[in-house]
Amino acid sequence: MSNNNDIYDVSLVPDNVFTLDGNDFYQLVQSLVGETVCEILRIQSINSTRSFLNTDDVLEIFKYDSPDLISIKNKSCHKMTNGHYIIKAGIQSSLAYLTKLLEIKQDQQQSIMNNDNNNSNEQTLPYEIINNNSMLRSLFSWYEQNENMSNSNSNSNDKQIFLSSFIDNITKNLSKPKHNYRYNESIKRFAVALFILGGKLTYEFVRMNLIAAALPTIPTLNNLILNANLRVAEAEFRFDALQQHLLSIHTKLGFVSEDCTGAIRKIKYDVTTNSFVGFAAPLANGVPIAQFYQTDSYKQLKSWFDTIDKGPLLNVHMFQPLPSNNTSSSSSFLLSGYGVADTYTSNDIVRRWISIFENCFQKQIRIIGFSRGVILFLNDDNKYMRAMRLMSGFFASLPNMKLHQRPEAFEIHLPSKWPWFYLRRQQLLLFLQDPTYLATKWRNRLLSSTAQLMMGQQLISIQHLQDIIDSDAYSKRDHGLVRTDINPKDRQNYRSCEKLTSNDLLHIVRSNPKTSGTF
Repeated sequence: MSNNNDIYDVSLVPDNVFTLDGNDFYQLVQSLVGETVCEILRIQSINSTRSFLNTDDVLEIFKYDSPDLISIKNKSCHKMTNGHYIIKAGIQSSLAYLTKLLEIKQDQQQSIMNNDNNNSNEQTLPYEIINNNSMLRSLFSWYEQNENMSNSNSNSNDKQIFLSSFIDNITKNLSKPKHNYRYNESIKRFAVALFILGGKLTYEFVRMNLIAAALPTIPTLNNLILNANLRVAEAEFRFDALQQHLLSIHTKLGFVSEDCTGAIRKIKYDVTTNSFVGFAAPLANGVPIAQFYQTDSYKQLKSWFDTIDKGPLLNVHMFQPLPSNNTSSSSSFLLSGYGVADTYTSNDIVRRWISIFENCFQKQIRIIGFSRGVILFLNDDNKYMRAMRLMSGFFASLPNMKLHQRPEAFEIHLPSKWPWFYLRRQQLLLFLQDPTYLATKWRNRLLSSTAQLMMGQQLISIQHLQDIIDSDAYSKRDHGLVRTDINPKDRQNYRSCEKLTSNDLLHIVRSNPKTSGTF
């Protein structure tokens, strides 16, 4: 039986076929399989050999109904009486021939490179080459030192694993063409972490200043992130991923924080979800609707641009796990993110928090409470404060929802010496505002010349701090304060908050019964 590969004349394909792009690539395709196939690739911007081989189904484009495809459909398909199109057999055969021809060429080049590598590995590296190459001498010295350290201390070997893997990966890739670079798992994880934490510009800067074979390209990283399910879709709550994360750190408890950050108002098309992102997410019972802005209609898209606000803020939900006694603290987990506008109500916030709590509870995750940052340039502080009061029963109530009577609620036992502190004993959740904001707010109230604060029967006064600074009994070394720390003009001086709550100052304030309120 003859070999099926005999019908493919690989000599028609140039050796540099995997470096061709643009017009050079299209000219090669036209010479091999004709103009029609070339147009099919051109209309999809498949402009290189690598892009063609990485495309799963080139003919998938004919499944879509678009006026831009009418011309190419008439050339490549038979139009049926019912309006459907059937791709011509010759087109399918030509694409299959082109794919197989390029794959055979790729296998041949790979086989040649493997043989060259095997031959070079069988040769003994001459001493003169090592002696005349400073980089090789340094590598030999480093590996020798690393080997000696690993023999004397097994723990030191772990510290050198990444560096050794990094060097090995670079040297292996240097002997391969660019389109055939490969990266081990440790390099992939490092590249993804650098890309996520540093951003695209930082990653490109680092990669450009290293050898090209050191780190994968941006498209490769995007594929790694997509395959690892690390992408976060707008308004999608990642309860399943959260459950897996908590199982890995052996805990089921945590706080959910919600905060906003300013965002550039811009609409983008997300190809993975076939939806537009950047609009203010609509709410259903307080919960944002994921993938709401999906349409194939230009009129609908134009209507959205004309009538719906672009999200001025990015609202983010984070889950902070509470570690068990046997585990260390864990970083927070991104639960969801979406664009918002200042159109929601306190009832929307209540429904959203209840929905998050119930979905987590179904996954055997117990949310202890919610915390909220403060948006100084939007009037949403009062909305969240009211939602917190309604759910905690702080001089407010939800007549149709008795949250504190649910079986998941817990009891809070306050110290007997706190009669002034009001909090309902039965609570389903606890609520906090941003600690930094609260500390700054209390500092400004403490330093105010007009506001008078009381803690029980004890007065809270800035004069207590002024007396400590002016007193000859204490020096700056004792309390750490200077006059600018109690200057109320700088309302965002968080460093002042840290000094006012230092252990040294609190010890001085506590020692005087007259200043116990300030303490």
